[in-house]
Amino acid sequence: MDKIFEETKPKALVSAERLGPGADGRTHNATGHPIEDPALVDISPLVTAATERGIPTIGIDDHGNELGFGTIYDVVVKTMPKGDKLATTIATDVVLPVMMSNWGCYGVEACLAFLIGQSELIHSPQDEARILRACLDAGGLEAMHCTTDFLVDGLDGEASMAICHLLRAVVRKNLESTTTGLAH
Repeated sequence: MDKIFEETKPKALVSAERLGPGADGRTHNATGHPIEDPALVDISPLVTAATERGIPTIGIDDHGNELGFGTIYDVVVKTMPKGDKLATTIATDVVLPVMMSNWGCYGVEACLAFLIGQSELIHSPQDEARILRACLDAGGLEAMHCTTDFLVDGLDGEASMAICHLLRAVVRKNLESTTTGLAH
């Protein structure tokens, strides 16, 4: 673990859609069932190590079983279906509970693009389609229905493409000069 931090010298650790162990020490899926897959890689020790080193941690998550939701563990237990089973205990300094983890990441992407004044850094709707199709073509499954249909968390892929378009437009508009137009 030390080697990872020494080599990378991270300024922050951000996790998105990464599952973490619950109160019983087991990792659960979004329906509260334990995941027994030996291929599951638990990166929660990285979050703990980052916290111990004073490195800020952020979790971008959507169901309560991902790293970061330990920050609001009691809320997850109380409000999520089977929250008592699926809630992770792994906290982060900041948790971004979102409707869809991808979209939470795109919101962070938009904020960074705005802060550095470059709306074109937000990936385009066409890039989103290409990325989604590449994941599905590589054998990835859409999470809600476990299919290779052009879906993301149960919504059509075009919805994610639209989010990218909307965020790009909002950032671009807010970077424009405010000295022209009827409202100025």
